[in-house]
Amino acid sequence: IRSQIVGVPTVAFGIVRAEPTTEWVQEKRTTDAQPFFSGPCWIAHNGTIANDKELVQMGYEKAGSEVDSAVLPSVFGRLPPSATIPEFVRVLQETIIGSYALLLYDERSPRRLVAAANYKPIYSLLAEPGVFLASQPHYLAPVSRSAWTEPSPLPPYSVTELTLMSGVVGRTTCSLYTNKVRNTRVLVVASGG
Repeated sequence: IRSQIVGVPTVAFGIVRAEPTTEWVQEKRTTDAQPFFSGPCWIAHNGTIANDKELVQMGYEKAGSEVDSAVLPSVFGRLPPSATIPEFVRVLQETIIGSYALLLYDERSPRRLVAAANYKPIYSLLAEPGVFLASQPHYLAPVSRSAWTEPSPLPPYSVTELTLMSGVVGRTTCSLYTNKVRNTRVLVVASGG
């Protein structure tokens, strides 16, 4: 995604799997492949959005696909371009049900990427010429050979804002447990087969 603003970095999304099993679509169209776009937001997502049909009933739109995560650009597109990390946390806590590792790019804030993860991992790598993110560290292996660091996981159950300014990447992370009482009760179901 190349911004029309001079000096704003280029953002690129790539998907490794052609069709994850949770996103199977019988009649395939180009709009069924990620990243999903619904002006002004681009989203790449790993996981399952369990309440996508309910979100559509609430007035959110899917980005030309029946794939569950196609609803995410519409959800995040309702936030203002100046949305803060606590506002992203609120949307994830109050609106999204499911598992996710997602990357959001809002064209109205061209110097910012937002990464959010509950238990699904996101790995980051700082290297020339910028920052690289992936759901598995081995996806970053070609880049890490020339990098000065190894891929590192973003904290689970968090939202991370990456600000891209003049070759420097600023990073702010906020827990998804902010302003939320953590349930300390646990139910474990085990089966021998």
